[in-house]
This record gives sequence, structure tokens and C-alpha cells, in this order.
Amino acid sequence: MYRERGIGFWKHIDFIILSVIAQECAFFLAVWLRFRNNNIDVPSDDLYLRVAVIIGMLDVAISIIRSSYSGVLHRGWLKEFRATIVHEFILFAFLLIYLYGTKQTADMSRLSLGYYVIFSMCFLYTFRVSWKRLIRKHVLRRRKKINLIVIADATNIERCISTFKDDVYSGFT
Repeated sequence: MYRERGIGFWKHIDFIILSVIAQECAFFLAVWLRFRNNNIDVPSDDLYLRVAVIIGMLDVAISIIRSSYSGVLHRGWLKEFRATIVHEFILFAFLLIYLYGTKQTADMSRLSLGYYVIFSMCFLYTFRVSWKRLIRKHVLRRRKKINLIVIADATNIERCISTFKDDVYSGFT
């Protein structure tokens, strides 16, 4: 019988891992950019390491709870950009709530947080689009093309054919 290939978020674990990598790279680049000058000391090394861990945990939690990667391969570039922005603003809001709740906002550099938001949107969108492109190439290369005979009335035939042709994952020629 029919068995679904992936259950829940496990079928998108690759996107979740890439998302965490993108978030961490963006955060470390933002902190490095802010404190690259030797005259400025990082207020608390522990704080930035804790925030890096919290960012990773928040990213995984938001990805699972919101199902951020549901239908990720079928989204166009504009919908993907919107999904990236929404994901990032939710993560940033929860990060600010964490920092405010633990009374660490005074120790955290606002400039590094601003850099982080900009870099994370760029990195996350780039990682998502690049990974989708690799997956699409891999899926289309492995899939055998199947011929299909469409039987429909004259009014619906063009719509049916365009539906099958537009879906790159259907495998029909």
C-alpha cells in the first residue's frame, strides 16, 4: 500500500539544519563586525555564547512549531523571501523577549543585533534558495519521465495539461 515518505518535520531536517547554520553564521559575523576593533571589549563573552545557543534553539523550535518548511520546494522565490522575513522576525521577537526577560538587554550590543537581523535574512534566504535548487536538480535528474494520456473535454484540456507541465515534480512530459 501507499506509505508517506516523511512524517512531520523529519522530512525537512536538512532545511532546519541549514537554517541553524545560517543563523549562527549571521550572529557570529555580526558580533565579529561589531567588536572587530581591539579597543572595544566584548561586555560578556558568556552572554554572546548563550545568545548563540538560544538563537539555535529558537530557530529549531520555530521551524517545527510553525511548519516553516511545509511545501518549501513548491514555493517561488517571492514566497520564499516572504517566508524568510516572517521566520526571521518571529525569531528576533522571541530573542528580544528572552533578552528582556533575563534582563540582559543592557549588556547586548544593539548594533550587533541590527547586523544580525540583516545578515540572517540574507544568509537564510541564500541558503534556502541554494538548497532548493540543488534538491530540484537532484530530483529531476533521478526521475524518469512518464508519458500520460489526458482525456478531458475541450474546455478543460489546456488547464489540465498546463497543470501537469507546471509541476516539475510530477515527472510527466
